[in-house]
Amino acid sequence: MSATFTQANLENQTTTKSFDIRNRNVMAASSTNMASLRTNIYPAIDPASFTGALKGKVALVTGSGRGIGKEIAKALANCGASVCVTGRTQSEVEQATKEVLEAGRSNVKVIGVPADGLKRDDLEMLVKKVRR
Repeated sequence: MSATFTQANLENQTTTKSFDIRNRNVMAASSTNMASLRTNIYPAIDPASFTGALKGKVALVTGSGRGIGKEIAKALANCGASVCVTGRTQSEVEQATKEVLEAGRSNVKVIGVPADGLKRDDLEMLVKKVRR
């Protein structure tokens, strides 16, 4: 009984290993330039192609005080959307709001509202503030 596994590494080398389970023999073969690692942005999702595409739109991004949510808020502001930044702590929201303003276009409105997305009252308050 044997199995074959193929693995690509960052140096564009592919390694194929065959394992013979009965004899515990391992055979390995390497080849160069069989696999490639894409390091540039696909044109269809290049952020530059969306500049101004969301002008006049409003985005309420929950969890945008940090991490992926903050990066999404920045991308939306860069595309021209007005953004409401939310997070659970005031300091987190203030810092993220400042960063989103810097990342956005000059005519974009960005507000920061501390809120917990798991509390219905906070969510209702968020929607009311965004509608103003």
